[in-house]
Amino acid sequence: MRAGDPGGHRRRASARPSVADRRGKDQPCGRRGDLRAFVKTVILGHAGADFDCVASMAGLSRLYAGAVPVLPGSLEPNVEEFLRLYEGRFRFVRMPAPVLLKEDIGTVILADTIVAARLGEYKEVLSLPGVRLVAYDHHEPNSASLAHIDEGHIRKCGATASLVTAVLREQLVPVNPDEATLLALGIYEDTGSLLFPETTAFDVEQAAYLLKAGASLSMVARYVTTYLAPGQQTALENALNSTQVRTVAGAQIAFAIVHAERNVGNLSVIVNRLAQIIKAEALFLIYQTPQALYVLGRSDRLLNVAELLAPLGGAGRIHAAASILRDGTTAEIAQEHIVSAITARHAQWHQVVRDIMTPHPATVSQDRSAEQALQTMVNLGFSVLPVERDGRIVGVVSKKALEKTSLTRLQQKPVHYFLNTRIAAVPLTATVEELIQAFGTYNTGLLLVMEEDCLLGVVSRSDVLHYLNSTAHPQNVVGTAGVRVIARSDLDRLGGGDTAATLARIGQIGDAEENRAYLVGGSVRDVLLGRVPNDFDIVTEKDVSGVAAAVAKSFDTNVISYGRFMTHKVRIRERDYDFAAARLEYYDFPGSLPTVAPASLMKDLLRRDFTVNTLAMSLSESDFGTVVDATGGLRDLETRTIRMTYPDSFIEDPARILRAVAAQTRLGFVLEDGTREKAREALELGLLNVRRNKRAQDEFKELLLGSKSVACVKALCLLGCGLIGLPLVPPRAAKLRLLSALDEGLHAAVNGMGAPPWVAPLLVWLGSIPSGELQEVLKDFGLSDRLALACRSWQQKERTLRRLLEQGTCKVSSVAEELEGIPLPILSVLEGHLAGLETTGPRDLLMTVLSRMDEPPLASGEDVVSLGIPEGRQVGLLLDQVRRLQLDGMIGSREEAVAYLCALKG
Repeated sequence: MRAGDPGGHRRRASARPSVADRRGKDQPCGRRGDLRAFVKTVILGHAGADFDCVASMAGLSRLYAGAVPVLPGSLEPNVEEFLRLYEGRFRFVRMPAPVLLKEDIGTVILADTIVAARLGEYKEVLSLPGVRLVAYDHHEPNSASLAHIDEGHIRKCGATASLVTAVLREQLVPVNPDEATLLALGIYEDTGSLLFPETTAFDVEQAAYLLKAGASLSMVARYVTTYLAPGQQTALENALNSTQVRTVAGAQIAFAIVHAERNVGNLSVIVNRLAQIIKAEALFLIYQTPQALYVLGRSDRLLNVAELLAPLGGAGRIHAAASILRDGTTAEIAQEHIVSAITARHAQWHQVVRDIMTPHPATVSQDRSAEQALQTMVNLGFSVLPVERDGRIVGVVSKKALEKTSLTRLQQKPVHYFLNTRIAAVPLTATVEELIQAFGTYNTGLLLVMEEDCLLGVVSRSDVLHYLNSTAHPQNVVGTAGVRVIARSDLDRLGGGDTAATLARIGQIGDAEENRAYLVGGSVRDVLLGRVPNDFDIVTEKDVSGVAAAVAKSFDTNVISYGRFMTHKVRIRERDYDFAAARLEYYDFPGSLPTVAPASLMKDLLRRDFTVNTLAMSLSESDFGTVVDATGGLRDLETRTIRMTYPDSFIEDPARILRAVAAQTRLGFVLEDGTREKAREALELGLLNVRRNKRAQDEFKELLLGSKSVACVKALCLLGCGLIGLPLVPPRAAKLRLLSALDEGLHAAVNGMGAPPWVAPLLVWLGSIPSGELQEVLKDFGLSDRLALACRSWQQKERTLRRLLEQGTCKVSSVAEELEGIPLPILSVLEGHLAGLETTGPRDLLMTVLSRMDEPPLASGEDVVSLGIPEGRQVGLLLDQVRRLQLDGMIGSREEAVAYLCALKG
């Protein structure tokens, strides 16, 4: 199943043929089409439907022309009351499942669920032959989800009603005040009046739109229950009296079992009240009636209750999930199932510290100077550093303490003079509450994760705050509101037939090493864009060397290691895979080589250049293909935007300006306004000097070697880039015309004399500088003395040729003599200059000269010797005379050439 963003961007998840293809597809009413009379499109929601489900069904019935919204057999009581009050205002129908199964159904649209079991008696409809399935849901897929959906609109947000509202807006389908009120009820109920942790800005935007469309907040307040009816109060009292807190696999789990004659409705409100009263890491309300068993779970993010309830046909999110069972399962059996599931998976989930810490952190030796330690802290953005002696941690040093050492003599003192020997250490098994308590106990912003005397990692206050504020499970590391999964078929189609299997094997090895592996950067971006990826970069959060070695062994190949940058290269089936540990990078000065330090995956992504390159794809077996978006790169991919990741990116590494231009041109994207301004500012500061900065120079050469090299140079011109650190000069129109002429490929910018292909466009840009300076610039760009000197003479020859051709009175042989030996890059420059002239005469003359130079000579040395002229210098002189006459059009055949030679002899 493919999950994607809503708003009309519908994707086929499978090539499976369906009767909808031959009967005529259902269409959103923004593009209304005539449905054939004998084909029905029905909209179904889950049993025990709440406002989010019913509101989504109502919105979808407006979106899809002719679709029939069939209400589930059971609704929440407050939903029933609302629909009675609004009788006739909506198009809902009530139809028993046996009756519906007799209808000729072409398409089923699921609202607020992708779990068949939640449809109750209507789940049999999904088994009808040839039925096309469309789904709108805000719940993440799990093991209970449908294995096949033809068209999925799945988005991680607070309510499915938000998703449906967004699509209605995009399709320009208006909603009346009654519809707006119902949709708003769906959003407010499922987001706890926009207060639940899963609520996103996306939900708030849709709620604001509905209020503008006439939604009644008084009706929302009436039906989004903030109080308990008498029956619900009794149910809450019974739940409190029956609640037991059990220790399951080290976690405190609360169970409340209630037996009742009927469902009092709004059980989610009751379980929320319980969660506020009872302190536990997870709470389950198990509500047993003669008709059904209701199981509702709430969690503090340690346990993923949606995964726990999935085998019971449940669905939901990490914090909240629910299941309805009508198969005779008792409350006690359901409770034991949950206990067994927690026991089986606690090792995976109960690792808060391991998931949020920065592994293998930077340390400083106690013998280093305070000045050096302070600089390391500034570069890494740390306020505290662990201090080691002989490989053992002996304390910490704070930035605040070192900043007080303003006197130069103190700055040079060793770190141990400022050492705090009280080590704020926590174990790997610490809970979030224990971390918070430790920050207060030690009065520090950094906790050291220790195992005996071994430093495993560090946890900062910001790490804990990010964990608490995130709506994602820490193992998912997802920082985006959208859920994207890259299909294995796409990996094989774009990367080659064995790509998915190779990456999956790498992920399995990472899992075995307890070191999750991710595909990161440009390869993820390219696959999402449908482009063939060039590089395969693998990142792990812990020491990557073990994973790289195990991968090499698994594929019977070798690993090449580059110690300074913590990277390794493994060649698998003629393709290089680069392995690196997640790391931070800092630069001692603009353009310097980076210094690296270990970090978490999220910090590794955040230090990258552009948002579209901060994407990662999980290779772990549990969620293979899931995309991690650290900075909104998915959104920028959709809008085709190049955006810098952080404000001082170009100051740290000015070569990124060149990478931005290359990406913009190669991908057909645009530079975001703020990114463009930051690039201009860095250029104005003179930071980009490709003449002296080796990193920038390599990027520039790479840029010019591409198929869009001239387009990149033109884009740099528009930024005001002097390319070699010269003063910024606005590009002249003539120069841009010349670059465009080169872009048309009048001659390939290559030659047999060893000049690289980037020479021609560079010479165009440098065309007006003195020959002596040109030679020095070319030497700075890595050309040998011989080639730099040759380019200087070629440039002079090009100017001479241009003057000859512009005069228009010279002989062809005179131009040919000047052209002899000129390399193709210079010839390309010459042609470009001539193409920019108003008159075509000079270029036509050049074409004539080149054409005649390609003609074979009309006479040979044997012809001259056969006339009795002895071999020697005179033979060459005679042949040169004949060649000049041939070029000038005065001799046109071999006979004429021989006759001329005979005349010369006579």
